[in-house]
Amino acid sequence: YSLSLNEIIPCTYTLSPTYMEIPAAGGTFTLTVNTQNTCQWTARTNNGHITVNTVSGTGTSTISFTVSQNGTGQSRGGGVIVNNESLQINQPSLQCNFVLTPNRADYPINGGNGSFSITVK
Repeated sequence: YSLSLNEIIPCTYTLSPTYMEIPAAGGTFTLTVNTQNTCQWTARTNNGHITVNTVSGTGTSTISFTVSQNGTGQSRGGGVIVNNESLQINQPSLQCNFVLTPNRADYPINGGNGSFSITVK
């Protein structure tokens, strides 16, 4: 009789990158999960403004995800989780531009009434 034992190698996972600054306009981005050829992985997020487009795979792969535009007025964070590893995301808010019309008014020294409009772009 002969006995053959196959060594079981545990799966390890690393992500590249592990941190991203996402533009306020959002968009579709990628990260890489590095692992052994036979190792399966799943990707998810807990954030409503992030959608994981590539949710599972085997071996080293590229994961696509989409981040929506940030018009909240505040920067926000989030992440993509692949098994127990995570990509941390930071996203600033869009900046509002204001236009005053007219952009200038002259009044007598004792004051007076006037009006203007504000347009947000």
